[in-house]
Amino acid sequence: MREATLEKALCDYARKKGYLVYKFTSPQHVGVPDRILISPKGQVIFMEVKAPGKKPTELQYREIKKLLAQGVFACWCDSLATGMILLEAHK
Repeated sequence: MREATLEKALCDYARKKGYLVYKFTSPQHVGVPDRILISPKGQVIFMEVKAPGKKPTELQYREIKKLLAQGVFACWCDSLATGMILLEAHK
């Protein structure tokens, strides 16, 4: 499965669960997670989506760690199952 296919499937799942789903790009700040997902109860999740078996770059890991240090939930996934679990854990 390609990264784009996984990202689309995950976003479709999130929307069905009532999440607001945004694509996040920051031209002046590379390495930020791909998606911002906001749960029906207002929980914000920054999620980096990778192709199956792939991992975030060191820069992406650093950005995820910075977000976590600020008290924001940030994560990455490389499968639909993992993404679904992460979303369900943060409704």
